[in-house]
Amino acid sequence: MKDEGAGQESRARHWREAIIGVGLVLLSILPVPRMVDARRPTPQAEDAEDRVPTQKGAKGEKSVPYKYAILMDAETGKVLFEKDAHTASPPASMVKMMTTLIIMEKIRDGALKLSDTVTASRWAAQMGGSQIYLREGESMTVEDLLKAVMVHSANDAATALAEHVAGSTDAFVDLMNDKAEQLGLKETHFYSVHGLPPAQGQKDDEMSAYDLAILGRELMKFPEVAKWAATIQEPFRDGQFTLNNPNRLLRQFPGADGIKTGFHNKAGFCVTGSAKRGDLRLIVVVMGSALKRDCFTSAARILNEGFANYRMLVPVKEGVVLHFRFNV
Repeated sequence: MKDEGAGQESRARHWREAIIGVGLVLLSILPVPRMVDARRPTPQAEDAEDRVPTQKGAKGEKSVPYKYAILMDAETGKVLFEKDAHTASPPASMVKMMTTLIIMEKIRDGALKLSDTVTASRWAAQMGGSQIYLREGESMTVEDLLKAVMVHSANDAATALAEHVAGSTDAFVDLMNDKAEQLGLKETHFYSVHGLPPAQGQKDDEMSAYDLAILGRELMKFPEVAKWAATIQEPFRDGQFTLNNPNRLLRQFPGADGIKTGFHNKAGFCVTGSAKRGDLRLIVVVMGSALKRDCFTSAARILNEGFANYRMLVPVKEGVVLHFRFNV
């Protein structure tokens, strides 16, 4: 009986070991679920995907790399190329260009300083997507927060700045819409300071490619902004965090120096870019690409065409004597 009992126990042990072994194999090949911080919402971040998951073309429809685009001479505002450039569409994080412009104008006018300290509210600390993980009650300078907005597209930083200047994000949005009217941005309406996807019952921000180009021209007049927009990567929080710029033009296109990217599922992949060669600076906007690579490849192609076909000519001032030499 002892031998029979021992045999049964041995067989049972072998079965348990076999079952455990199968389980370990399954665990090794099945995907592990990602842990999500329950304290923060997790809307789409512009560096999170390489493809818009919900966007599908109709059967037999020719693939188009973008929906809307424009190329503009930054000096004169002359439009050199456009495709449906006056159609309003969600700009996603490119909204932050207007947030930054208003802050920079406050600094220019003396109402604010780069060295001023901003304290993050609970609401700012709860912003999802791209962020620098501000904590409620944490303080940072205006300069550091602006850098986080322009380099890293930090939603929490944009929210903290807006609340500091206007008292609330709603009040700051009013400033944004007033400024849009002043600039003549007729296909623009803001509902947020950061461009995150709207919650149920809320409206999405709207801008046309033309309006974004005008806004980009205005923003790049500030040397500090131009510096941040051209920064690819920079240490932050005393080296404990790194700001990463999602603008691939900075890495891929010679002469590129800005300006801002955007992404969420409805907006697609978007970029407002700037590049300079010689005395010619061009502003390009591409919106609504289903693939991230198509967004930046299209922007680079449009810029290449612009630099290949246009030159900046300085007109001769009245009264200036020109000397010509001819070989006969």
